Amino acid sequence: MARAVSLIRSATLSDVAEYAYAATAPAGARLIFLAGACPLNADGSTAAVGDYAG
Repeated sequence: MARAVSLIRSATLSDVAEYAYAATAPAGARLIFLAGACPLNADGSTAAVGDYAG
């Protein structure tokens, strides 16, 4: 059984966001972790950094 977490990235969703969209745990653990939303501006930069309401 694999013991490493696998990170899932997708250039189709964004080729500028520097994080994984999801991560899966080993098959025996039966867990899947999904990333939260990351609002992007039209130029691909992260929107409202540090502004939780934004």
